[in-house]
Amino acid sequence: MDEFKFVMKCFLFATAIVLFSQVKTNDETFETKAEMFLQDSPTAHFIQQSAEGGAKVLNQTFQTAKSFLKRKMAQAGGSVEPSESND
Repeated sequence: MDEFKFVMKCFLFATAIVLFSQVKTNDETFETKAEMFLQDSPTAHFIQQSAEGGAKVLNQTFQTAKSFLKRKMAQAGGSVEPSESND
């Protein structure tokens, strides 16, 4: 029975938050205001820049590994593609 009470409390709390977030002030809902605050915060910009940098690093690492494998396969005679450089 305690589990059921817990689930009901969580449901009522979530419902209250959803209803409160739909209240409009100055033709904007609280949900919209909170979303804009989170998107425009300095922390969000820092995280976005970090994610972009991480994606660039992964892309460069993948390209380097791909070219390395192509060179090794070409040296071993396992590829029909010519080697980019004869190291």
